[in-house]
Amino acid sequence: MKGMLSVVRLVSRQKIRKLDVLTDDVIDAKNSKFRELYDALQDGTVRNDREAAKLLYGSSPTDARYRQLKSRFRKRLLNTLFFVDQNRPHRSTFDQTYHNAQRDWSLINILRANDASEAARGLTRSLFTVCMKYGFTELTLQTGRFLLDSAIALGDHREVQRVSGIVREASGTFALELQSEDRLRALRLLEAARTAEPARAPDYGAIDEANHRLAALRRQTDSPMVAYDYFEGNAIAASLHRDYAGVISAVSDALDYAGASPRRLLEPRMRTLQLRRLDALTQLRGGVCAAAAIETLSASCRPGDTAWHQLRRSQFALLIASGEPQQAQAVVKVVTTHRGHRALPAPARETWQLFRALAWLSAS
Repeated sequence: MKGMLSVVRLVSRQKIRKLDVLTDDVIDAKNSKFRELYDALQDGTVRNDREAAKLLYGSSPTDARYRQLKSRFRKRLLNTLFFVDQNRPHRSTFDQTYHNAQRDWSLINILRANDASEAARGLTRSLFTVCMKYGFTELTLQTGRFLLDSAIALGDHREVQRVSGIVREASGTFALELQSEDRLRALRLLEAARTAEPARAPDYGAIDEANHRLAALRRQTDSPMVAYDYFEGNAIAASLHRDYAGVISAVSDALDYAGASPRRLLEPRMRTLQLRRLDALTQLRGGVCAAAAIETLSASCRPGDTAWHQLRRSQFALLIASGEPQQAQAVVKVVTTHRGHRALPAPARETWQLFRALAWLSAS
């Protein structure tokens, strides 16, 4: 109750009245420019400042009215984002918990900045336990350091000793995670170089060195971050060697890992790996398996988002490679008629127009 009292003092009625967020009242207000801009962005009617200014005021983006509205709208939109529940039905427990942990850490820092130390300490203890349970190494370090400072200030030597040990271990794990990220980044750069210059032979020595280093790091820690770096690194290395069976094997290893440790399922990382598996199956003409992979991935994608577009591109490539141009045309239609298609960057829209032409030529 003491911690709650300190928070109530921070959240005064006057401050509540000044909350600058998007609410139903704001969005649904009659003749609301906020509503007009919000709806236009939602349905893809406008894609840039020029179109938005013309729609709202019949003027250019330099119009002072438009610039002020955009600034106020952006501020309210970002403020609202902090309160929106991001936990979607298909989101893994790990991803949901990590999102909530990041939000709680932000709240803790707000409490600390306003001298609500009792409330901050209580929330940090709970968050510290969650971070250890799920292996959120960086947040374990951040929350642990705050708890150490609090324990020292309170003269709680037993707590200092307990938390110090956990922080030291997390610090070692975090150092390994940073090394792992660096090696995976090196492989991604090599992959990007291969994509940019397909005729140029890859640096196989650098590929194998980075991949061997990831394997060594994987043996040193049970960090889920290092594990997924290792799986993705294996898949990239195999792809650069044109070993598509190796890509599929790397993704299978990741699936086995996620199945054995459901609490450590990193959904975005698994989706990336599944897309790599789908591309490998396309190369190997594994139509039946690829179709099953598409079905699985579709369940975890939200229509219109980046992952959904990546999946549809892979599906299109598979159908063309499998000699099914009519179905490829259907995929193009699904994408180009989606309400968010107009909001895509011009190069992305042009790519789908090329896909439309390719599917038509294949069908002819």
